[in-house]
Order: sequence, then structure tokens, then C-alpha cells
Amino acid sequence: MSSPPTTTAALRFCIVNGCPLASRENFDRSDVGHPHELFRDFLSREAPNATSDIVYVADPEFALPPGAASLMLAGRPPVFDGFLMHLDEETRVPEGTVSLAGNVHTPIQAAVFESGSASYWATPVSPRVQLA
Repeated sequence: MSSPPTTTAALRFCIVNGCPLASRENFDRSDVGHPHELFRDFLSREAPNATSDIVYVADPEFALPPGAASLMLAGRPPVFDGFLMHLDEETRVPEGTVSLAGNVHTPIQAAVFESGSASYWATPVSPRVQLA
């Protein structure tokens, strides 16, 4: 049973993908979904009348979609340096930690560690696991 959408407003979203082209090609080779596809699928369910543009900010030819503006980019030149840290990943879990999800691209996508009465859950910033 599916729930009704969160909104029927005609919203416009800009989905930012910060992965370089080489990483996106690796996703394709590994048959792993792209982060922007997960967001786009979510938006199509929760805001079916919304439109979305996907921008690849790590690509040298990056540009905002026509008609889009960003206060964060106001006054900056068309090309400038920026810091992106998104390519690190866990390859093993500490003793007592349970790996909950993984795939060919990244073997540890979610984990839980319990200490006393507390449970600590961890996922990457944008896990690449499609929920059923």
C-alpha cells in the first residue's frame, strides 16, 4: 500500500551530484544506482508535479540549468576551485560491529555497533542501497 504524495505543488528542484565522471562510470560498471536517481525517484513519489534538474558540479563544464540562480554562487566567476570530500569508504568494521548492507561498489553501506544499552547506526552521506 502506498501513501499519498506529500505535496502536489508544482515545485522545481535542483539535484546536485558531486561525484566526478569517473566515479559515475564506476557506478554504471558496478550496476549501482546513482545518488541523483534515488533523489529523483523519491521526488517523483512525494512531489509528483515537481520538476527536477540534475547538475554535476564535479564536471569541468558544470553550469546551473537555464533560469536557475544560486545565492551561494552570486559574485563568483563561472569556474572556481572548491573542496569535495566524498570518495572515502569503509573496507572493514571494528570488532562488535555488524555490517547491515553492502554492494559490489562499496562493501559496507550501513552498520550498527552496540555498547551497553545504546545502539549506534551509521550510513554514508548518500548510501547506494535501493530499498524495496
